[in-house]
Amino acid sequence: MAWVLIVVAVLVVVAIAVVTIGAVVGRLSVEAPVSVFDEDEAVEWIADRLPFEVAAQRSHDDVRDLVLWHLEYLEAKGVATETAFEAIPDAVVVAEDDGLAYVIGKAADAGLEVDDVQILAVLETERDYLEAIGAIGPRVADPTGGEPSA
Repeated sequence: MAWVLIVVAVLVVVAIAVVTIGAVVGRLSVEAPVSVFDEDEAVEWIADRLPFEVAAQRSHDDVRDLVLWHLEYLEAKGVATETAFEAIPDAVVVAEDDGLAYVIGKAADAGLEVDDVQILAVLETERDYLEAIGAIGPRVADPTGGEPSA
């Protein structure tokens, strides 16, 4: 009699596990994964991959400022959120030049002596980081016939 109870208990546990795992797999197959931006990790990753000419002249604090201003711009455009629980649209396209112009303006307002080429290098490396963590999708074709944009 004890064996029958053990077999029934094992079957119940296995059935619960199969249903639970199936539900999670089903949910994950239709939901996009949430990408979390870790500020310290991002700054370190970006600073380590900057071209030598830029890295030799920019501190990690400079990189942090530039990246945070760019994220501020992306949040204002609805591309980024401060928490993983905020809803974002399914597809948002922003022009790279607009983000660059925003960061150049913020750097000038803050009195950060950095040239446009250095800012561009930081933002391009930031884009590589965002792609690496799965935070942005593939580049899309420009509807005006120009170069693809992120």
